[in-house]
Amino acid sequence: ALLVDNIRLTGGGEDYFTDFEQDMGGWRNTSPPAEYFIVENRTRAGFDAHLPGQGLLIWHAESSIAYSYLANSGGASNMQTRGVVLKEADGNYDLLRWVNEGDDSDPWPGTSSNHDFTSFTSPSSIDNNGNPTLVSVTGIQDGSGLFKAGMPAPTVISITPSTANKFIADTLFFDIRGTGILYGADCSLSMAGQTIEADSVEWLGENRIIAGFEANSLFAGVWDVIVTSGDGQQGTLAEALTVNSTILSADVESGLEYIRPFWSVSLNGNLIGSLIYRSESGGPFEQQGDTLRSGTGSFEYLDEDVVPGAAYRYSIRVVYELIHEDFNFPGQYSTEDLDFQVIGEDVEKGLYYLKPVWLISPVDRLVGSLLYRSDDGGAFTQLGDTLVSETGSFEYLDDSVVPGVEYRYSAEVIYEYTEDEFTFSGVYSIEDYDFHVIGQNPNPFSESTKITFFTPDSRTVTIRFFDVSGRLVDSLGSLHYDRGEHEVRWRPQSGKVSSGVYFCTVSTVSGTVTMKVVLIR
Repeated sequence: ALLVDNIRLTGGGEDYFTDFEQDMGGWRNTSPPAEYFIVENRTRAGFDAHLPGQGLLIWHAESSIAYSYLANSGGASNMQTRGVVLKEADGNYDLLRWVNEGDDSDPWPGTSSNHDFTSFTSPSSIDNNGNPTLVSVTGIQDGSGLFKAGMPAPTVISITPSTANKFIADTLFFDIRGTGILYGADCSLSMAGQTIEADSVEWLGENRIIAGFEANSLFAGVWDVIVTSGDGQQGTLAEALTVNSTILSADVESGLEYIRPFWSVSLNGNLIGSLIYRSESGGPFEQQGDTLRSGTGSFEYLDEDVVPGAAYRYSIRVVYELIHEDFNFPGQYSTEDLDFQVIGEDVEKGLYYLKPVWLISPVDRLVGSLLYRSDDGGAFTQLGDTLVSETGSFEYLDDSVVPGVEYRYSAEVIYEYTEDEFTFSGVYSIEDYDFHVIGQNPNPFSESTKITFFTPDSRTVTIRFFDVSGRLVDSLGSLHYDRGEHEVRWRPQSGKVSSGVYFCTVSTVSGTVTMKVVLIR
């Protein structure tokens, strides 16, 4: 092999130095694993009908030996590691010692009733150097078992430097040391639920990587360092990297038809303000709006000029009297289409009212709805306050309508950062009713009964009760009622009004309505 020590390259704007032979990155072997286990299920059938036993056979193989001059010989001493060895379930290794050509206790579980094969059993799955492995076959029955294998998760021991100064370079490189870091490793930083992925990772062996992060993607705080090994397993060194920055926090919220970046900065250094920039679908960054001001150091930008499905990136510049700092929000962001739908709409007509009802979707981040009305083709005007519903179902009792006028309705549906609207499909009106007694219920009754009537305008209504001889037995008096539907209740006093048939008269300026009621004590 070519041995080159202490490579040092200078020029082209970059310097590179490494102890080449000290790191596996320069010597990585991409061949299949040299040491492994093979499991096969053998039964006494067909060509195997005369086997001495049946079950799982577990072989321990090491290709570097099997294909060497030693092969499976055991060397001159017959004690050296062999290329392929049967892990006999009984642990006797009769085949190696030439005791026999195999017996019924060699397969698993076999006559030895050995049901587990791990690094802690006998025989075991330790490697040829005597180290435990993650290979195991457990719960072995005839021809079956639970198979597990793999490498241990990586550990992260240190990161150098452990403090990051964003102002020294556009890309910050960190030397990360640990164990069990397989080729293809990746690295990220995490804090308070936010994750920043490394722009580059150079694998220098199972104990070392060099990770590069864009300086403008970092903000102030103490970050966890996460190394993802080539097999997908992760190791974490908690609170290992301190980042110094005027930007204290940054995040992005995506919602229905909006994207909202928000961030907070230090007030030290005479803060002037902040600018925000946006890139759409990989295009150039363009400034959005004017300089944002904040007396508290907290900023946000509500971006409603977004297209569902498009990918957006955001960056900010925080400006102080003497310095400025840039920050790129990690990742790309998109918004979902609201997909607003009116599931149903109708207007219920009563004697003196119209009641629009409507059901909308979706209800996620729904704030409420406003109702508007147009009279005889005029402008729409708002009715009442904002209606609230957790289910998307709304209704409004409009009792300010008058006979002979044609009404139309529209509704505005309000979400946290957007709104939509629709118009009810019909034209609605109520008829011109005179005074109307709707009914009396229950009838017959024992304790009380309810009389319901409608008055088309403000008027006095007199309600009295007579027996079959025409004698007045009770009265609810003469009361003034506004336009609308009203209910009154008659509770005849026991001892003064006995069981029997009575007549209720409801009188106004327009006439009298008489109803028969039956009292049963």
